[in-house]
Amino acid sequence: MSIVSKYRKIVKIVNKISYIKKTFLDILLLYKNFFHWNISKILIFLWSIILGFLFISPLVLIFFIYWFFSKVSLLMLIEWMFNWILLNNLFWNIILVIIVLVYAIIYHYWNILLLNVSNSYIDWKKISYKENDYFKFYKIIKFFGLTIINFFILLVPIIFTIILMVILFLVSMVIFFLVSGDIMKIYEMVSISPFNYFTILSFIFIVFGLIFSVYVLFRTIFSYLIYLDYSKESEKVKLLNCIKKSFSKTKGVKKFLKFLSLVLILIVMIFPIKIIWSIFENDLKNIKDYSIHLSKSDEDRKKVIESQYYYYEQLWLKFGWYDNETLQKIAIRNQIYVILFSIFSFLFLKWLFLMLLSSFYKRELI
Repeated sequence: MSIVSKYRKIVKIVNKISYIKKTFLDILLLYKNFFHWNISKILIFLWSIILGFLFISPLVLIFFIYWFFSKVSLLMLIEWMFNWILLNNLFWNIILVIIVLVYAIIYHYWNILLLNVSNSYIDWKKISYKENDYFKFYKIIKFFGLTIINFFILLVPIIFTIILMVILFLVSMVIFFLVSGDIMKIYEMVSISPFNYFTILSFIFIVFGLIFSVYVLFRTIFSYLIYLDYSKESEKVKLLNCIKKSFSKTKGVKKFLKFLSLVLILIVMIFPIKIIWSIFENDLKNIKDYSIHLSKSDEDRKKVIESQYYYYEQLWLKFGWYDNETLQKIAIRNQIYVILFSIFSFLFLKWLFLMLLSSFYKRELI
C-alpha cells in the first residue's frame, strides 16, 4: 500500500469521526458561556412552571367552581383528586387527565427556549434573556400541537409491535396445538420453564419495539428545530411540513447510527457521576428505613422482617454496628453530598442533550 493510499485511508477515518469532535466542541460552548447558560436555565425552569399553571388555570377554575357549589370539603376533593377517583365521575376524571397532560406538555416548552439558547451559542451569539420566546404564545400553541402530533406518530411503532406480537403468538399457539394435539402441553411449557419459546419471543419483540420507537423518535425530534428555523421567517408555519422535513432530513440508517453514537458517548460520560449520586441517595434512604425500623415496637419489627427479611437483614449487616448518633452523622453527610451533587448536576450536566440535538442538526442535517 502506497503512502498516498494510506494517507487517504486515515483522512477517511478522521472524517468519519470528526462529527464527534464537532459535537463535543459545541457542548464546550455551554461551559464557555457558563453563567449565561445557567441563569437562562433557572429563568426558563421557573417560567415553565408558571406557564404550565397559566395554561391549566381555566380547567382548575372549573374544578374549584364545582367544589364551591358542591357539599364536599376542599380537603376531601383534593384527596380524591390525588387518589385518581374524583367523585367516581367519568367527566371529572377526564378533566383531571386533561389538566395533567396539558401541564406536562406546556411545562416542557423549556425545550424550545433552551434550544434557542443552544442555537445562539453555535452561531457564536449570546441570546439576551429578554429576546428568548418566553411570551410568544403562538409558539407555545405550535409547540403544543407539534408535541401532540409527534406523540401519536410515536404510538405507531408501539401499536404495530403489539399487533405483530399478538398475531405471532396466536399463530405459534395454533401450530403448537396442531403438532401436539393437546393444549395442556402448551400450558405446561409456558408455566414450568421461565425460558421458553414464548418468553424468548416476547424479549425479541420488546427489543424490536424499543429500537423501532427510538428510530421513529429520531426521525421526528428535529421537527422542533425545523419549526424554530421556519418561525423566523413567518408565524404561519404548518406543523405537518416541519414533521415531513424532519423525516426527509433524517433519511438513512447512517445518520441514525451517528446520532445514536453521540448519545451513547454522552451517556457514558455522565453515567459514573449519576452512579455516585445514586449510591449516596440509596444510602440515605436505607438509613432512614433502618432508623424507622428501630423506632418500632418488637412486634411490629417482627412483622416487617417476615415480609421483607432479605432487605432488613442487609440493612442490619450494613448499619447494625453503628449507634444512633453515628447513623445521624452518616445521614447528614450523605444529605450534604446529595445536595452538592444535585447542584453540580444542574450547573454542569442538566439539559446537555439539547445542545447535542442542536449541534447534530446544524452540523449534519442542514
